[in-house]
Formats: sequence, C-alpha cells, structure tokens
Amino acid sequence: MKRQKLSINPTSMPAYMGFTLQNISILNITDEQKQNLLSLKKTIMSTAHPIKEGITKLEEDIQKLWLNKADEKDIKEVLLQYEKERINFADIKIVCRDKVKELISEEQWNNIVEQYSTKRGYEIDASFENISPIHQNNTVGNINEGFLNSTCDLRNSITKKEKESQEMSMQSRDYDDVMKMIKELEHERFQLGVLCVSSR
Repeated sequence: MKRQKLSINPTSMPAYMGFTLQNISILNITDEQKQNLLSLKKTIMSTAHPIKEGITKLEEDIQKLWLNKADEKDIKEVLLQYEKERINFADIKIVCRDKVKELISEEQWNNIVEQYSTKRGYEIDASFENISPIHQNNTVGNINEGFLNSTCDLRNSITKKEKESQEMSMQSRDYDDVMKMIKELEHERFQLGVLCVSSR
C-alpha cells in the first residue's frame, strides 16, 4: 500500500543531487559528470529510500498513537526513534553533498548553491505549523499560557535551526558542524512532541 505524503520534510538538508540532475544545462554539467552523478544517486538512494520510508511510517504511527490516546511512554518511544531516523537521513544528505562536490568543479558547485538558493529558497523558511508529527491544534484540551509559551519557544527555535542548518550546508560547513546543528534541532523536535503528549 502506498504511504501518504509526509506532512513535514524528512530533513532540512538541501536536495542537491536531484536539483543538479534536474538543471544539468543551466549548471553546465558534462556527460561524464552526469553519469557519475547518476551512479552516485543510485548508491545513495539504496540507503536513503528505506530510511525515508521509515520516517513516513513512524510519523503515521505517532499520529495513530496520538489519536488513539495511547500511553505516553509508548508515544515517547516512537518519537525518540523518529528523532534518530531523521538524524540518520540528514547524515546521508550531508555525505551526499560532499560526494557531489567531489564530482564537479568549485565553480559548478558555487553555481549550484546560487541557483538552489534562488529557485528553492522557500525550503529555507520552514512552516511554523508543520514541524512536528503532533500538531499543536490537537492539544486544545489542556492549553494554558505556560504550554503555549513553551511550544512557541520550541517552534521558533526549531524553525531558526532548520534555516541555519540549511545555510550551513550551502556554505559547505564541515560535516561535524552541520550534524551538531541537526542533532540539536531534531532533539528539540522530540521535546516539542513530548511536551504536547505530556500536556494531554
């Protein structure tokens, strides 16, 4: 059975591979580079696709558990796994970024970043609402000022970190630096989910 589309992006990391292959002429990608990129895509996808599917399944599981008023401990366990898988998927994206850079010239890479920022800049501005598999409007039963302030602070922080992590990737910041930011933002996403669950 075909899974539903994710309500939130599986990662804030730019999709450089797909973007490059979709804009070969604009980016002046040679035939040899294209073949190398396609080969890399095949290798990356064999690992990335199952993880992305797993993220979709976990999001569905979280929403079902939430709607069925499952035990708080059970939801937290799935939220934690969700956090880990999103970090794993971001890791693949960053590794892919570095491998793409190895296959093209510095000038081509700079062109990719410039074109991506122009054509896909909307991805930098994360949706304030669609940043958690548990939506805030589902928690109306126990809304209070403290809860609203806490969730608002977390959502603002997550939105900011998503933008910063994507900019760090486009600036070719070191793998460790980008992953540190990714882990921080995904843990905050976990905390937001836990806060919503605990507020029931």
